[in-house]
Amino acid sequence: MTYLLDGRNSPPHPEFLLRLRQAISRDRCAAHTDPELWRQAAVDSLRERGADDAEIAHVLDILQQIVRYAGRFRADRILPPDGCVTSALGYDYGHAVNVARWSLGARFAEQSEDEEMVTLVGELCREHYTSWADFSAGYILGRALRFDEESFGHMYSSALSPHRILTQDPASPWRNIPFQLTSN
Repeated sequence: MTYLLDGRNSPPHPEFLLRLRQAISRDRCAAHTDPELWRQAAVDSLRERGADDAEIAHVLDILQQIVRYAGRFRADRILPPDGCVTSALGYDYGHAVNVARWSLGARFAEQSEDEEMVTLVGELCREHYTSWADFSAGYILGRALRFDEESFGHMYSSALSPHRILTQDPASPWRNIPFQLTSN
């Protein structure tokens, strides 16, 4: 659970790239229109950290995967035409909620502990995302980068269908429960 909550279950490079894009952009998604600026910033940052050519090539390959996935996300309406994924930690956070549920079901945790974990996950999600749809895009990207290998197969489509239902069905909790908490 600690690894999931800390975002250490997933590979670090996608999150590095997504945070870097936000750092070089005034608008949280503007840099998706200029992948070359993003690529150069990644190379510069990696060189400053002492990365070798092999690591740089690997990270640039991930950057191109993110660009291609984002294009597909826009085509599939996971993202709006000008949207981008701001964090891939949604996959770890979604998994953390499942682990909490399974722990409760297996009686490894008390209900109060489970509720505390789920509440913490919600707080972490609100730090990285602005809406249910934004969280979902991060979840799908994190999952796809780990398991889909740009095949747009089962690991992609089995996340796309729930995204559509939860964002479009008027009875969906995502349409009826605010993502951001309001203060009293």
